[in-house]
Amino acid sequence: MQDAHPSNPGVVRIRIGRSRSLRIALLLAHLGAAAALLLVNGPWWALAALAAVLIISVAANLARYAGNDRARVFELVLRSDGGFEVLTGAGTESAALQYLSLAEPWLTVFGVRSASGRRHDILLLRDNVEQEPFRRLRLRLRQSGAGGSLGVDDAAGGDAPGKPRSLPRGGSSASGDSP
Repeated sequence: MQDAHPSNPGVVRIRIGRSRSLRIALLLAHLGAAAALLLVNGPWWALAALAAVLIISVAANLARYAGNDRARVFELVLRSDGGFEVLTGAGTESAALQYLSLAEPWLTVFGVRSASGRRHDILLLRDNVEQEPFRRLRLRLRQSGAGGSLGVDDAAGGDAPGKPRSLPRGGSSASGDSP
């Protein structure tokens, strides 16, 4: 795989695959919840409601993780000007960094907001991306700090499209894509 655009070596291109470690973590979490449910003593209707919530959670995670969701980001391009392009099942859009939660060698979590206003929360694990583009992306994200060159605008509060906000490293945000 090529990690930079041939005409511009400052461009970092990351193809996002499926993560085996994420799949295992989700499976273990749901199995743990099911085991805990078996140990709960309570009215049958409450246990049935908890079991239904667990089944819905499993189905939602399988659909999101194993499906070809139109909102899922398949490829991420960090342009040399600091902007992003996201390739989803719905097409390619320009985007700006909204927040950076974590940029470690084994896990990177950040969010971007596309030009259409859609927020994409990106979770990259060591096993779902190629290592060299992943390293370059982490480096550029860390260099951006709490603002910097990636188009982060703290004063905007992150609610307006194209006016993303930045959380300090280690901050958090809700997961998943949202309109």
